[in-house]
Amino acid sequence: MVNEKYSVNNFGTVKGLTFKRVLIYPTDIFIKWIKNNNTDLPPTSRAKYYVALTRAEYSVAIVYDYDDSSSIEGIEQYLN
Repeated sequence: MVNEKYSVNNFGTVKGLTFKRVLIYPTDIFIKWIKNNNTDLPPTSRAKYYVALTRAEYSVAIVYDYDDSSSIEGIEQYLN
């Protein structure tokens, strides 16, 4: 569930916009690519994630289910 006081957008609608902070709920293919950027990430997906990652003025967070095998080198994790 998303807090209704915050806007929710998909990657295709945010091009050219700027937000103070951005939360990204990635697809499985993007999580797989983050863990190993030698895996295939289709060019259209790569472009959409680039747009999403560059919309934030201050910070970006990627939200995904964490388990012990999902540690990603170089990315700080915040566990709830």
